[in-house]
Amino acid sequence: MVNKEAEGWLGKSFPLYDRLNVIFGKDRATGVGAATPTEMMNEPEHINEDEDEDEVETSSPSVAQRSSSSSTRKRKRDANDNDLAVAFKEMLSESVDKLGEVLQAAFGK
Repeated sequence: MVNKEAEGWLGKSFPLYDRLNVIFGKDRATGVGAATPTEMMNEPEHINEDEDEDEVETSSPSVAQRSSSSSTRKRKRDANDNDLAVAFKEMLSESVDKLGEVLQAAFGK
């Protein structure tokens, strides 16, 4: 059974198929409970995620009588890193929205 609206596409190559499959593939959540990337980034557990990365336990091989684990501190993220992440998130959100509009116009849903 072929969708009547899609008959024009039958047998034609679709150069963006692989890219769109990465975005909208079957391994992506859909339906109730699915969240867009923008929604995921706005969830409370993502807002302060850099606070949890301040101290990290690492282990190293023991040399002579030294302890096998030591505590190291990671550098705090610079404000520039955060600004860059926010700008990237906004750009990605706009791109995803535009892609959705293009696909909606192309497939008429």
